[in-house]
Amino acid sequence: MNHHMCTSTSKTPPPTTPNAKTIYIIRHGVASHNVPDYQTGERPDLLDPKYTDPSLIRQGELQARVLGEHLRRRGLVASSGSIGNNSTSGVNENNIRPIELVVCSPLTRCLQTASHIFPSYFNGSVEGITSSSEQQCIFSRKKDHFGNRIHVLNGDSRVCCHGDVREAYGMHYPDKRSPLSQLNFNFPTVAYHPSLTEHDIDWKHDTRETRQDVSER
Repeated sequence: MNHHMCTSTSKTPPPTTPNAKTIYIIRHGVASHNVPDYQTGERPDLLDPKYTDPSLIRQGELQARVLGEHLRRRGLVASSGSIGNNSTSGVNENNIRPIELVVCSPLTRCLQTASHIFPSYFNGSVEGITSSSEQQCIFSRKKDHFGNRIHVLNGDSRVCCHGDVREAYGMHYPDKRSPLSQLNFNFPTVAYHPSLTEHDIDWKHDTRETRQDVSER
């Protein structure tokens, strides 16, 4: 399988309908379980625990950085103006479209990909985010239109990690995430949804989600 960084950056202008949102879907970069052994040529054994929640390789990091620069040239930036590696130099001011929120899978390779694309959202340099423990996501409990209690993300948060956006999981160790405390340590500016437990209780060693399971989730 070939793994490519991709996103839906068509030339279609952003919607003008009030409150409308444009969603860009990005795949993670190449990780260690995506490439064959350079000596034997054998594909990684996805049933081997050593491939649990693998990281990006150098190629995957470069893919993410190139995509980040591509988005910035198109005016898609972490925030308006110039912040850190999000310079909008050379971009028509009328074409700048701030990325309000990054929603990410709790797998390390996905968080790493997002951190290379939107570096200022991960280094705490964006207004409203500090470098202390206050970086953590704040969720409040409110009721939706049906009276159900739901978690609502604080408006100052810029990166939210939610388990429901991860790919199919089960049996394959690359799809088993790291402990929440480890993710929190490595990516302290990310807002982790309260549904995420310390250990990955959703991943099962003997069953794997089907496409229908993923769709329903």
